[in-house]
This record gives sequence, structure tokens and C-alpha cells, in this order.
Amino acid sequence: MSHNKGGTFGPNQKKGIQGWTELKNLKIGQKIACVRKYNIDNIATLTEQQALVLGWIVGHGHIAKNYSSEVTVSTLQECRILKKIADEAWSLMSKYAKHKDKNAFRFYLTSGRMKNKLSQYFRENNFRSTGNQKHTPKDIFTQPQRVVAAYLRGLFQADGSINFAGKKSNPMVVITLSTISEILAKEVKSL
Repeated sequence: MSHNKGGTFGPNQKKGIQGWTELKNLKIGQKIACVRKYNIDNIATLTEQQALVLGWIVGHGHIAKNYSSEVTVSTLQECRILKKIADEAWSLMSKYAKHKDKNAFRFYLTSGRMKNKLSQYFRENNFRSTGNQKHTPKDIFTQPQRVVAAYLRGLFQADGSINFAGKKSNPMVVITLSTISEILAKEVKSL
């Protein structure tokens, strides 16, 4: 099916929810899958750097009930890079320390007591993300493509990997994102 005929993904009795239905075969009231919400004015409410930090937090961090957030990073260099970007993007004075139990670093962006732009963003959006409930902040779906790309860069920096598969004579690059959150996996697929 070529998409110049017009159509949409939606419930299709032959192929299920993932099937393609020609536009002429859609019925009034039929549900269709919406890949993402579009910001008609294409106005960014987040900077690329802010989106990158959000991706990093969603990937390797967590946001607690009191909206404090921290990220685990593996190297001191990665810690310094994240600190520079996060502090500039969100006007923070973040801190990091060697992790007690792991060969890693704990990066503290906000705490329950700290009031800053990032914790304010979490509060205003009622955004908490942890474990199998991790998800993408809603407003990422309405950002311009460059901001969405920055969010994905941060997410893949945290939980992504690049591997090679296939034969030496014909190697393939495989880019993956690992997450225990089915919600997040589906959202990333739609971005």
C-alpha cells in the first residue's frame, strides 16, 4: 500500500491495530492511531538542552514523589558533561558524588528542599517517572522536531546502545534502547 493513496493506521479486522486502512474505507467514529500530537505553531516551550537533560533523567534517573531527581552515570567525565548541560539549561547548582555501592556516580539535580526551574517543571506538569512507570513528559510530543531529537539523544545516551550484527563481510549497525517500561518503549517508538 503506498501512502499517496491516503490512509491511516487503525483497527483493521484483517491486520489488527497495526494494519493500514485506506482513507476511503474509514468509517465515521472509527478509532485511528495518532502517532504524536503536533505543535501547529511549532513553538518550542523547551530548549534543546532542557529536553536533552529530561531524556537523560528519564533514561538513567528517577523523579521521586517530592519531585527530587537524580541520575546515575558511569564515568566522571559523563558526570561533568551532564552537570555543565543541566546547570546551564535549568539554572541549577547540581552536585554529584561517587556511588557508595557501585562503580558509578550519583548526580543530584534537585532535592525536595531545592526550588529551581527543573523541580518547578516537574511540579507544574505533575511529572514523576520511575521504574516500569517511566514515561515521556507530555509536552515533548508537541515540541519541534529538533527538541524531540534532543530528548531522544538524552534518552539514548542514558539507556541506549550501538552494536554490530551480521557477518564481518556485511556488518549491520543495531541501535537499541533498553527499558523496563512498556509505556516508555511505545512512546519512543511514536517519536
